[in-house]
Amino acid sequence: MDATTLEALKLEWRRLITTGIGEAIADLKKHLPDFSPHYNALLLLEGRLNDANLKSIQNLLSDEALQIEYNRIRADLLLLVSSLAVRDFALPQGATGPKTGSLLYKIPRQMQLQQKTKCIVRLAFDQADIIRNIELSSDVRIQSVRVAEVMQVELIDPSAAKPFEIFTVSDEEQFLETDDYTEWIFYVKPILEGAFPLVLKISVVEIVQGRERVRNITWEETISIQASAPAEADSVFRPTGISVTPLPDEADFPLPDMAEMVDTAPDQSAPQRAVVPPPAEKVVPLPPKRSNRTWMAAAASVLLVVTAAIFLWPTSTSHEVNHLREEEIPQPAPIITPNQPSVVPLDSLLQQDTLYEAPEQE
Repeated sequence: MDATTLEALKLEWRRLITTGIGEAIADLKKHLPDFSPHYNALLLLEGRLNDANLKSIQNLLSDEALQIEYNRIRADLLLLVSSLAVRDFALPQGATGPKTGSLLYKIPRQMQLQQKTKCIVRLAFDQADIIRNIELSSDVRIQSVRVAEVMQVELIDPSAAKPFEIFTVSDEEQFLETDDYTEWIFYVKPILEGAFPLVLKISVVEIVQGRERVRNITWEETISIQASAPAEADSVFRPTGISVTPLPDEADFPLPDMAEMVDTAPDQSAPQRAVVPPPAEKVVPLPPKRSNRTWMAAAASVLLVVTAAIFLWPTSTSHEVNHLREEEIPQPAPIITPNQPSVVPLDSLLQQDTLYEAPEQE
């Protein structure tokens, strides 16, 4: 930085001090390098400003006392600006050149149509600071980039069709702090279906040869926009070994002609005879089935009786016929059922005195 540029900056800083202390401090931090001996004094003045505002909110500092503290900070800032020299902006001997920091950005590569998606961009001097309070996923990218005390971040839609609507709640230009990260938040709403690029633009703001210089670094991500929600990454389809027969073609099963159905339909305007449904048939319950054990027991009883009768029945020869008497063999009463031929009583046969004798052979 040369003397002419420094004097122009001093005039601007004095004007800002009178209109807004915070704006003057932010612009001084933008131009004054952190290796300058006056940089720590500038940080102390910023701390005094924040502390005065905090006490005022907590009703620990009256409005009159707050204005007195503001005037003291202004006076110290004017002294600081007046003491600045060209050597305060020059890189000291043995000092390193540009600083290297970390960039983290989370831009999902799959988005849903007409749905807002949150995109995050972070910059920090140390990689350990940039991963705090965030959940890492496949959409998170971390890279080493050149950083400075003042950085600019933009998310740009380069397509002519403008398939994205981009909203942000962060300032484009912010400064980086030691042991902390600086964050930019963007909300992206896809309005067209397909695959389109998004460009992340990182700008490093530095003082080179007494003038503010900006160096741009860009990254491009292709975003797939789908009408439905993207499938989960853990959803994996595996074969089950079950074959499914495809449905037959519609040509194999033609639909009926609607005109024929209308022609054959009954005329709804003609009076229809009431159809009386037939009376419901009375259902007679079937008799319970006898178990096999009952039939087997009855068959065994009959078989036992027949076997005993065979062994106990007396044998007779062709020449002898045993005389049966009525008193020896009691006979049961005859049972006559309707539609059955009459039966000769056994008593009349037993009362006959003579027996039939076979004629003697000569």
